[in-house]
Amino acid sequence: EPRVKTMPLTERSMDPVSLYFNLRSIDPDTLVEGRRYDLEMALEDTIKVLKFRLVGREVCRVPNKGKFRTLHLACTLGTSEGFSFTDGSEFDIWITDDRNHFPVMLSSPIRIGSIRAYIADYRGLKYPLACSVR
Repeated sequence: EPRVKTMPLTERSMDPVSLYFNLRSIDPDTLVEGRRYDLEMALEDTIKVLKFRLVGREVCRVPNKGKFRTLHLACTLGTSEGFSFTDGSEFDIWITDDRNHFPVMLSSPIRIGSIRAYIADYRGLKYPLACSVR
């Protein structure tokens, strides 16, 4: 017997793939540094709220790939009830500051410190890479 659940969706509710592409298509010049923005992600049987803010524009060094001009975003993931994903801490993501907006680094706190993940490779970009720093 199929299980049915009704969820209160809004015009801002997106599946995870749509949310990722929506974030990549935001014009960064419309973001106000430090201001919080909310997006809603429909995931399994709940709505998660992704809160993010633009920390600023930074040059990010990626091991074995070089330096990139990036947009530094601080994000918090929570449920529709407002509970945080873990303890309310933020994770940081650096995306290229060009028309591609692909992630090059992610940093997240854990109980004993933090984890950093870097992009290992990229290819097939829609636009020429215009954020590389020599």
